[in-house]
Amino acid sequence: MKRLKKKKNPMNKVDVNQIIRMTNYLNISCLITALWETSVLEDKELKSDYVSDVLTAYKIYLSEAADHRQTVAGAIEACEYLTGFDPIAIIDEVFGGELI
Repeated sequence: MKRLKKKKNPMNKVDVNQIIRMTNYLNISCLITALWETSVLEDKELKSDYVSDVLTAYKIYLSEAADHRQTVAGAIEACEYLTGFDPIAIIDEVFGGELI
């Protein structure tokens, strides 16, 4: 009887940094779209300026994580402290609380 070769996990072919990058592509796309769609500004130029200002802040916070000035746990804690929104609870609601 011929033995079947074990299939490689496709995740083994993807670099961790690429996974992080793709996750951020998804997050920033959702953020920009949500900001655009929920903005009450009628003037497209003002709306664009608003989204641009938010993205500038987003890039600053993300760069703090990228260059290790901030940790994931620290960013979550800061977000909850400043805004009252719990990022973990929001994501767990979407994914049913299961770690992948």
